[in-house]
Amino acid sequence: THTDRESVCVSQNRLHFTVVSFFVFFSSSGIQPITVQPCRSCLETLNDLCPSLPLTESSKVFVLASGLRPVKDVLFLAPAFSRWHLQNRTCVLVIIGPVVDQAYACAVRAALVTCPGVVLLPPLETSRFHGFLQSAFALVNSSKSEGMSGAILEALMLRVPVLARHIAGNCDLVQHEKNGLLFQTEEDFVEQAQRLISDDSLRETLRENGFSTVRKRHDPDEERRAYTTLIAPS
Repeated sequence: THTDRESVCVSQNRLHFTVVSFFVFFSSSGIQPITVQPCRSCLETLNDLCPSLPLTESSKVFVLASGLRPVKDVLFLAPAFSRWHLQNRTCVLVIIGPVVDQAYACAVRAALVTCPGVVLLPPLETSRFHGFLQSAFALVNSSKSEGMSGAILEALMLRVPVLARHIAGNCDLVQHEKNGLLFQTEEDFVEQAQRLISDDSLRETLRENGFSTVRKRHDPDEERRAYTTLIAPS
């Protein structure tokens, strides 16, 4: 079962061990790796949901996966991305995620009316989202603050290039030009995204190094053993 910021309690020999504030996936075999449900490509999905978007086989879909709340700052890149889209129609930004703050979500919807090339989609079931993300061009994170972004880890595991805002939490996961690209301003984002499009060698390096980062530092089997050791009686 998926335990999201809940307490996991183990009672044995009258001793109690409590683990709090972790995101842990437990099953009979332990912490589980990402699974991808076969599904239509992100281009096919977007053609159905957003028929007004000028999508072709050469389109580059950037995915910003986030719950809609102020700290995620999903509008940070919207105006600059929209201006870029008007110059390069192959590039689109898809914001996808659940509504967490209703007032903020309303503000996002209102703002995107004047941002061609930037669209908002509701969340997908997890394995379907992984399939959607896997066929995207890149994952984007524009949060004002992060702990350890699950979306970034998922993208790295799926070998999807990551462009992340230069903040403390993101910098713990992403090393600029090694396993991802970091940006500080809207203009900086567009510059880094253009590099990713024009430099196939850079893109491949980021994909492989990103996957290697997850396998070395966030391996599901190692995390399972670590959590088991943490909650086991001494």
